[in-house]
Amino acid sequence: MIRSLPGTILRAVIVTVLLSSGVAALAAARSVDLAPRVGDIAVFGAQRHFAADWTIDATGADGAACVLQPDVMMRNGGSLVVEQRTDSAQSYRVHWAGPRTAAGNGDCGTVADLTLGREDLQMLINAAGGPGVAPKRFPELGPIHVTKRLYYNTTWFFFPGRPAPLPAPWTVTLDVRSVQNRKFEAFRAHGSQLPLMEKFQSFFEKRAGQEVYTLAASPEPQAASQQTDLFEAL
Repeated sequence: MIRSLPGTILRAVIVTVLLSSGVAALAAARSVDLAPRVGDIAVFGAQRHFAADWTIDATGADGAACVLQPDVMMRNGGSLVVEQRTDSAQSYRVHWAGPRTAAGNGDCGTVADLTLGREDLQMLINAAGGPGVAPKRFPELGPIHVTKRLYYNTTWFFFPGRPAPLPAPWTVTLDVRSVQNRKFEAFRAHGSQLPLMEKFQSFFEKRAGQEVYTLAASPEPQAASQQTDLFEAL
């Protein structure tokens, strides 16, 4: 009895650890929301074979019912973008764009705003191969284009008598005097900007020949530097 005590203790410890791990895993699974997310996109590859004989019912923006057939959507191509999650989180509003959603009656059309149940939407996303557009899913399309630079417009002056914003420091300074008059014409043609233009025109005319931008992102790490061309070295 005494000789088996260490083994009994060891087995008890192992069982306790396994039970604790199981409880922790269950708690983690419950705390993580695995539902579709707003902004997810499901891309159905044209000419790709998908064997499925099931359909999903959807409701259009006008309240009319229509049908989605994953095999038809995959064969003809198209995309679903998740745009809104309802308060109950049991349904979603999505935007469909593609040739058709069904082979016969009930087709939702080439462009449609639809309401789908949570489980139905997840099934469609799974049928498409998951959310997003991975290069390995569509090798014939080539590599995904990566933008070299992302700029934000900022400012180097404030209008007098108005609350001063907190502008980002600029990394690019552009000389736009050659198109300054066209900028003024655009301001005057814009109803919401016209009152501002009329009030600060003389002030603005002295400064409108220069625009400043901030380099906000780039695929390659780099130190910030001052430039005079958005396309410099590209």
